[in-house]
Amino acid sequence: MKVRDIMTTPVRSIVDDHTVGEAARLMAEHRVSGLPVVNADGRLVGVISETDLLHRAELGTESPQKWWLALFGDSDKTARAYAKAHGRLVRDVMSSPAITIDSEADIEQVARLLDKRGIKRVPVVSGGALEGVVTRGDLARLLAQAPATVPIADTDNQRLQARIQQRMRQQSWLDHHLVYLSAESGRVSMRGYIPTADQRRALKVLVRETEGVVDVEDELLVGRPTLSAV
Repeated sequence: MKVRDIMTTPVRSIVDDHTVGEAARLMAEHRVSGLPVVNADGRLVGVISETDLLHRAELGTESPQKWWLALFGDSDKTARAYAKAHGRLVRDVMSSPAITIDSEADIEQVARLLDKRGIKRVPVVSGGALEGVVTRGDLARLLAQAPATVPIADTDNQRLQARIQQRMRQQSWLDHHLVYLSAESGRVSMRGYIPTADQRRALKVLVRETEGVVDVEDELLVGRPTLSAV
C-alpha cells in the first residue's frame, strides 16, 4: 500500500507571510497539530507545528536566554530561539526545510520516518508539489480497518515446533538457549529460562503470531538458573 492511498487530501496549509496568530487559529479550528507552509507560488517551504509555538514571548513561555551560548560560539542557536519566540510571521517561526515523503512511498517508509523523526505528520509531495498530509492517525485508522484473522491450528506438532524454532534462531535480540518448546494441536508450551522480561514478552508475541499457533502457555522463568536449580 502506498502513501497516496491513506493520505489526507485536500490538505490544509498556510502561506508563509501569514501571521503566527492566524496559524494558531487555523490549527485550533481544524484540530490539527501542524500545517504545511507554502509560498505565494504554492510551493512547500516548511512546516509550522505546535512545537514551533511552544515558547512564545506573548505567552510568557519564552525560554530564558543562556548567556554562555554566545560566548562559546552558539549564537545562531540563540538567534533561532529568539525568532521563534518573537516572530510575527509564519516564515519566522516555521521549521524549514520541511521533512516530506513522496506519494508513491510505501506505508512502511512513512511509519519509519514518523518514528525516526519523532513527528506526528508529514507533508506528501509529488514532483515537488504538495499533494496531502499523512499522520500517525492515518496509520492507526488503517490498522483499525484491518480484518481480524482467526488462527488455524497446525496439527503436525513437529512441523509447528520446527517452524517456531527457526524463527527464534533468526532473532538477534533473543537468547533462546534455555527455552524449551512443545506443541500439541496448535497449542505451544514454553518452559525454561529467559534472560529478561522484555525478551519473554517479545518471544510470546513471536510464538503467538507464528502460523499454526492458536494458544501459548508461558511458564518461562526470567533470569539464569542457579546451581541448585540445575
